[in-house]
Amino acid sequence: MKKMYPVVAIIGVIFTLVVANYWSTQAARDVSTINPDHSGIISARQRLAALDAAGGFGTHAQWIRLVAPSASTMKRSPQATPVVTSRAIDPRFQLASITAANRDLNNPPNPFTTAIPADHISINGAVAHPQRLIARLTDGANTSQLKALLPHGKVLNEPSEQHGLVVIQTPQATVEENPAVVLQAHAKTLLESGKVTFAEPDYLVSTISTPTDYGYSSGWQWGLRNTGRWGTAGIDIGAAEAWKKTTGSRDIIVAVIDTGIRVTHRDLAANMWINTDEVAGNGVDDDNDGYVDNIHGIDAVDNDGSPNDAQSHGTHVAGTIGAAANDGNLCVGVAWNVQLMACKFLDSRGYGYSSGAVRCIDFAVANGARVLNCSWGSWGYSQAIQDALARAASAGVVCVAAAGNAGTNTDRMRHFPSGYDLDNIISVGAVDLNGNPPSWSNYGRASVDVFAPGVSILSSTAYSDSSYSFLSGTSMAAPHVAGIAALMLSIKPDLTVAEIKSGILNTSMLHDSLDGLCVSGGLANADNALQANGDDELEVELTASVDTLTAGEGVRFYARVSDVNPVTGATVTGTAGSTSLSFTDTGTNGDAVADDAVYTATYTPPADPSISQITVDVTANAAGKSTGRATGQFTVLHPPTNDNFANAKVITGNRARFSGTNSGASAEAGEPRHYYWAAKRSVWIKWTAPHTGIAMATTRGSKFDTVMAVYTGSKLGSLRMRARDDDRGGNLTSRVWFWARAGHTYHIAIDGYNGAEGEIRGQLRLTRPWWWRW
Repeated sequence: MKKMYPVVAIIGVIFTLVVANYWSTQAARDVSTINPDHSGIISARQRLAALDAAGGFGTHAQWIRLVAPSASTMKRSPQATPVVTSRAIDPRFQLASITAANRDLNNPPNPFTTAIPADHISINGAVAHPQRLIARLTDGANTSQLKALLPHGKVLNEPSEQHGLVVIQTPQATVEENPAVVLQAHAKTLLESGKVTFAEPDYLVSTISTPTDYGYSSGWQWGLRNTGRWGTAGIDIGAAEAWKKTTGSRDIIVAVIDTGIRVTHRDLAANMWINTDEVAGNGVDDDNDGYVDNIHGIDAVDNDGSPNDAQSHGTHVAGTIGAAANDGNLCVGVAWNVQLMACKFLDSRGYGYSSGAVRCIDFAVANGARVLNCSWGSWGYSQAIQDALARAASAGVVCVAAAGNAGTNTDRMRHFPSGYDLDNIISVGAVDLNGNPPSWSNYGRASVDVFAPGVSILSSTAYSDSSYSFLSGTSMAAPHVAGIAALMLSIKPDLTVAEIKSGILNTSMLHDSLDGLCVSGGLANADNALQANGDDELEVELTASVDTLTAGEGVRFYARVSDVNPVTGATVTGTAGSTSLSFTDTGTNGDAVADDAVYTATYTPPADPSISQITVDVTANAAGKSTGRATGQFTVLHPPTNDNFANAKVITGNRARFSGTNSGASAEAGEPRHYYWAAKRSVWIKWTAPHTGIAMATTRGSKFDTVMAVYTGSKLGSLRMRARDDDRGGNLTSRVWFWARAGHTYHIAIDGYNGAEGEIRGQLRLTRPWWWRW
């Protein structure tokens, strides 16, 4: 047996050399040929299988239900009327579109005490259908190609009928899979195919009030005319004075995009829009719009032409906008001679999907509506809804949207559709009978435009043809403003959406309790809006291209100059700290559109770490008008110290943990793609292997969707990729393996999927293979 020892030793040495040579060869091969199981590279198709093993992120969300805040949490303003109101979807959610940066993939605080149904899921805190995506086809793409990408999926509509928009039923997740992660993986598959311009979940949205009687015995509609009997005299929208000028016009159609309308209600029936291209009751789609016998609107819930209200929310909204007058009934609307179009996409519980909202918006615009009332919302950003509302803007249609009932500053956490950055959106908060915003109304100096009566509002309901109720919420505030917009159009039908919006905002009744809580600082006033002809005093609205400035990165400041209506030809100057700014409206040098009264200046915040905030002052002058001024404070975010390759954070040892952030980071010139797309928010880690072995690096524990890549090389322009990964770390984090040689230095890049950013936590571990320990 002793004679066998040299033979065994020789065989062991040969085996070791062969295995080591194999790993060295694998490490040196082109990254596209490395086995994903060793390198961490994973394709879109492989991602689904990897997610199964990784466990995914998130939990089944809690069912969102409209609930009342407790008495202990409701802060009442002096003499405020006690109300029961609703809460909106989780206010901590910021972004949900797969095409936008996912800034927070944690489970954010949830204001709800009840759970959502098991058949719905949570995507970053926003509720969505577990098996539906909305996407827009690229030019030349077709539904057959989508079916090939998702073999067990199903396209639910004809894209040619909805501007190339497709609603896709995705394959169902297995019992072991996390449905939220699987749905996002399907969206990534579609995006990476190049066949769609965007793919997003079909978000659940809800009404923004709860039908409840608050005990008022009177029939006074204080929001139209407040005599001071229960509140403060004059806290109203000035309807009585406005009616001396107009009570509305039958030529103006207001679409109530909601739970439908009880079209036979005795206060509404006379003002219901009638589709003259459709023959009632013949069972035929006479106008070929996809709906049979849709005389007064559509029902996108049941996909038919009967938009009758089974919940009452939409009927209440409709009554505030346009209940008939002088007919012996209880209520009167703000614009009581307009037509009301019923566009139903919210069900009997007050819930609906963004796909239904898009159908309603497009239908209303196609059939002549000039005003849309959207008393509903979600914290989930929908590209599909934004696109539909942008089409409405192009058609000259204004959208009045409830700001939401979460008591949240929506400058920080945007609520939709009220938060879309579109010129035709008017976001409306609520006030009580004394002009004070209740604790539940959302607010925002830049994101909420104006306030209107929204507490204990009396209007029609759907329980019978003669039923009425007092309801509260920003849902009740928005229709007051929609009615004002209809009155304005009744006098001057050629008003642009910008003129309608500026007319309402710039003539609002200022109130101390609203100062700093909205763009206008006041309560909408119908009589003032009808007289919006300018006062020769310039108003300046200052905004920036980003919410938070980043040192060393250029930013654009926008100064919107108006005197009720937009003012072109003004001279606009300003300062950012000690730097002078010159604003132009020429359509060049960063200015998007010439002569649109939005003046643009560019600025690059200094890299001085001591500067964390910049004050911007703007002055506007125009012939025949007094000077307008605006001031804004902007936070300056400084990039992480390891933002650049040359300043990579050094870690050492066989086991090392690392932490930090990529918030404020940027890509360098010449930086390689760390995955399938260009780098956006990458930071760097540098590590030198203390011995030869297999290294594993992961970002598991990070709080956003990460991407990781490992390189060798000493210069950014000559790096050689050794491994990369997107989602194998679990919870949409990353994990890679690579063969590390003693004394060799490796650079690890950590980026966010499609520009996501957040807190980074991770570790690196180096081990010797069992056969290396002989």
